[in-house]
Parts: sequence; structure tokens; C-alpha cells
Amino acid sequence: MAIVRTTTTGNQLPDPKKPTAGKELNRPGGRNLTQQRGGAPAQSGNAGQFVNDVRTEMRRVVWPTREEVRSGVIVTVLLLLFFAFYIFGLDWVTERILGAVFTANSS
Repeated sequence: MAIVRTTTTGNQLPDPKKPTAGKELNRPGGRNLTQQRGGAPAQSGNAGQFVNDVRTEMRRVVWPTREEVRSGVIVTVLLLLFFAFYIFGLDWVTERILGAVFTANSS
């Protein structure tokens, strides 16, 4: 079961291993931003463009179906219960063993 899906849009992402200081990045919508050192795109200072970019990216998101979310929640709850009982069991066994060792030595 895959909750996260990836799609290819034809845009090439920059190689993270190559230095990108001063290189042009092709952006959707025909905008090119010069990338600064450290991998962050240059700031345009336009809040409206940022909101527009966020909306564009949110439209590209492939949201999980109700069934995928439900199965993910079920797996998470079952794993939570399993590990809770597992740690409780280890704690109980350790308490019994150490209790037996220390009561035997105190006699």
C-alpha cells in the first residue's frame, strides 16, 4: 500500500550533488529564478506570487483516498498497541527478574 505517490511532469529537478550557485532554475509557468548558495531560490519579494505558487503546488498533490487513509490509520493504531504491549511485557519481565535477584541477595 502506497500512500504517497509521485508523478513526473517533464521538468528536470536539479541534481542535489552538483553545486547550483548562480545557475538558472526552470520554474513552472515560465519563471526562472537564480538559485542562491545553499540551495534556496532567490527571493522575489512578492507575497501574491508565493500564494499563487502554493496554490499551484497544492493542485498537483495527489491526495489519498478515504480507504487509503483508513487503512493507514488502522496500521498505525495496531502498531501502537503492539509496541505498547511489547514494552509493557519487557518492563514486567525485567521487574520480576530484578526483583527476584535483589530479594535473593538481601537474605
